Order: sequence, then structure tokens, then C-alpha cells
Amino acid sequence: MVYRAKEDVDKALEYSNKSMLITLGTLGPNHPLAAHSYNNMAVAYRTKGELDTALEFYNVSLFIRVNTLGKDHSDIAGSYNNIAMIYRDQGELDKALEYYHASLAIKIKTLGEQHAMWHLHTKIWLTSTMTMGSWKNLRNTCKNQSKFCRKH
Repeated sequence: MVYRAKEDVDKALEYSNKSMLITLGTLGPNHPLAAHSYNNMAVAYRTKGELDTALEFYNVSLFIRVNTLGKDHSDIAGSYNNIAMIYRDQGELDKALEYYHASLAIKIKTLGEQHAMWHLHTKIWLTSTMTMGSWKNLRNTCKNQSKFCRKH
């Protein structure tokens, strides 16, 4: 991921792919670290602007995580959030909100409503939704998160 930080996304993809192949070869495709490798590939493709390819890798990562960690693990919430960001970037806010809410439900269940992390994610989501000008979705999100919206 150092190459991604240096904005050499092609090099990041090359090394992420090599890492993924090693991980798959040594641990197999049904291991949480395999999911992590697929997630890294998705991040690189998202950075490169190849959103459909990133979404494919995020979905494979999600599938592995659900099967190895269970549907309520915090990594699943992260996967749902990553997929929501792809749909948001593609302008598909209804799909994005569906995944965002799935992520939020897991965060609330595992961390509790008072945990700072879910408040931070909600603030980020509301800000990005406002930026995109989707007032209907913003209203719906605020309605669902009314306690949060009144406080902040």
C-alpha cells in the first residue's frame, strides 16, 4: 500500500496481486487474510477509478468474510461500508444507503449507539450525501438516525 500512498496505483496493483496470489496459495481462498487481499485489490482499483472492478473485489472479500467470520463481525460492517462508497461514487445513492445502513446496523449491534466510531461514520455519510445534493436521501438518513441528527 506504500505505492498507493505514493500515487503509483499500477505498482500498488502489481504488488497487491502478488500478495493475493501468495495468500491464496498458502492459506487458501476461504481465509480471512484472503478477504483482506481482495479488499486491498479493491482499494487500489477504486483509487484508479475502476469502480466496477473494485466492486467485484469488494464483493469477493465480503463473501469470504461472511463465510469465515460470521455476518455480524465488524469486518463485515467495513465491507458493507466499502461497497456503499462505490455505489455513492457511481451516483447510486439508494444502493449506497442500503449497504451503509447494513454497515451501521452491525456497528450499532457490536459497538453500541454511543460509540464514537458509528457517530463519525454517520457524520461522514451525511456530509457526503449533502455534497451530492440528495436531499431526499439525507432526510431519510436523518429520520433513521434522528437521535444522532438532533445531537449533532
